[in-house]
Amino acid sequence: MQGYNTGQLGVFSYFTAALTAGGLGYYWWRRPDSLLGGVLATGLLWQTALLVNHLHVKITWFFVPAMLIYAAGDWQTDRPAGRALQGPPLVAAFLFTLGLALFGEADTYAGELRPPLLAYLAALGAVLALSLWGKRARGRLSSATDWLLLLPGFYLPGGLPLAVATLVVLYAYSGSVLARAHNEHNPDRVTLGTALFILTTAVAYFKLTWGFMDKSLFFLLGGLLLLGLWWFLRRRATQTFSVKAPD
Repeated sequence: MQGYNTGQLGVFSYFTAALTAGGLGYYWWRRPDSLLGGVLATGLLWQTALLVNHLHVKITWFFVPAMLIYAAGDWQTDRPAGRALQGPPLVAAFLFTLGLALFGEADTYAGELRPPLLAYLAALGAVLALSLWGKRARGRLSSATDWLLLLPGFYLPGGLPLAVATLVVLYAYSGSVLARAHNEHNPDRVTLGTALFILTTAVAYFKLTWGFMDKSLFFLLGGLLLLGLWWFLRRRATQTFSVKAPD
């Protein structure tokens, strides 16, 4: 209904958004559930995207309410339900950063992403403080590395500085996911971290070599690089899980 109202009638129903956040959100908070958490977060992100489009503001404002949803997961005592709520905002942030690495070299594109600096940093900083407070209260400060994806690199000049900075952020984030997964002996997160690290390497390889390397050589070396990296990371995972997980 919200999509129809916004697309066809040109109006945004704040009542519908508040009902979703308050009604379904309250139910999830009192009866935490992983599936419901994912549905709730996805629905709220959809409403946020519609609102940003309706108000015709910079699309990066989307991440202030998106990370507020993430911060709510930090305060949930049921960890699986909290992570389920945090999954969709993190997926959105990773895809945005990946897109910035691929297309952010043009300063005209990056300029479309830059809201007023002080207002944006103040709003995002307030949500960050709330998130870190919740992580500390629940003993989960190690997951603060998730916020690496929200570094506002789009304020850098377009071109090489922005491309390099974004790739560094992607590597730092995917590396932190892998490190935490190995420390926690969590095979699912090891698989996720491996996939993110290989995807980041593929993007970096494409950005650095596509423009000047012969295309047949490009695909041959790229395939060997990714296969070698996959083998190394899986071997590292096998070594990790061959050791008994700590109690």
